[in-house]
Amino acid sequence: MEMHITHTPGYIRMIPLVPGATPIEKWSLVTIQTAKGTRAKHVIGRADNEGRYSTALVEIDWKTLTVQTSSGRIYELVGPPGRDADAHWIMGMAHMARGDRLIKNHLKAIIRLLRAMEHNHA
Repeated sequence: MEMHITHTPGYIRMIPLVPGATPIEKWSLVTIQTAKGTRAKHVIGRADNEGRYSTALVEIDWKTLTVQTSSGRIYELVGPPGRDADAHWIMGMAHMARGDRLIKNHLKAIIRLLRAMEHNHA
């Protein structure tokens, strides 16, 4: 089972892996440092009307706006990047439980990158 934690008011639960890409909105990428000192990027956002915090990313495809996690899930980055309060809460709870810490939220850099890509295609 994939290590996706989701918050529905009052609880956190694991999300089972499903075939195909999972659309995620209000998304961003974050860099996390684990308690052991390793760093990894994760996607956070809103999917299936719930906040999501993924396992570590193994691939980011800016042409198709998809990411693949270490557990095999593929997320389709839908709409503009943004901030989802539930996803940030879930990420914070996961960090407290595991001793991880947020190094950087890449939201501003992603917005600049997408604007540059849009400009280059215009």
